[in-house]
Amino acid sequence: MKPHTQTSQGAQRSLSRACRGSLLFEALRDGADEAFPTSRLVAALRESGLGPDDPRIADTLALLAESGPILDLAAFRRAIDPSLSIIEQALRGELVIREFRSFSNTLREVFDRSDREWSGASARGIPQLGRMNAERFGAAVASVDGQCFSVGDARSECCVQSTCNPISYCLALEEQGVEGVHRHIGCEPSGAPFNELTLNSRGLPYNPMIDAGAIMSGALIGPGLPMANRFDNVLGKWQDLAGRARPGFSQETCLSELSTANRRLALGYLLRESGAFPEGTELAPTLEF
Repeated sequence: MKPHTQTSQGAQRSLSRACRGSLLFEALRDGADEAFPTSRLVAALRESGLGPDDPRIADTLALLAESGPILDLAAFRRAIDPSLSIIEQALRGELVIREFRSFSNTLREVFDRSDREWSGASARGIPQLGRMNAERFGAAVASVDGQCFSVGDARSECCVQSTCNPISYCLALEEQGVEGVHRHIGCEPSGAPFNELTLNSRGLPYNPMIDAGAIMSGALIGPGLPMANRFDNVLGKWQDLAGRARPGFSQETCLSELSTANRRLALGYLLRESGAFPEGTELAPTLEF
């Protein structure tokens, strides 16, 4: 009897998923014919913030492509089954941003107003950045539930520059813990420019977000490992954060940075002179990293 009981429980679970799929189908059908365009489901998911790049609905989108332009109940249930839970949340308005269409419209209005502001100039301190197209402008937002909105040149590649500092700090915390990191980095405002040649009263960088702190965060990520391993580890973490999209690496920008790195070299020597680095830290590889 035990195999029969297990089969019955499995059938009940399958029936439950089938019922859930049927309820979603009826909601999208909205009293119309017994089938509706595949594009209606795709549009409903997009309006909730789940786009074609979302890996959680990749299998469903592949099955929808196989199903053709019209979905009947059987095809609908088969297509949504791999992603049933997230699709239920999306279509029921249970993701963290419930009125995502309204939210997106507001962001688009903000973007359009910002797009009219053309003061300022491209960075000139690093030659490669000065050659970038200054007319590119994009914005992207992702909620904690993975709802995504983007507008403008959001898919154009760009160098993350100092926006990597919070990520590097988090990677250092993940490896060394709070106490381990803050033996080498302070946690208060510096009151000075981000690249100022200054340290706090303990001879440490004031915080992880300024250049001295970012250098120290790098020193705390994978210390002792070969540089290639450290580099691959960081790229892998960024890939995880980017929904498995592997980030690129610009050799040209790296060389351009190194050719104009005098102040960062000075910061490195200042940190070494104050004894801020962990024991055994090699300065040149740390700065390159």
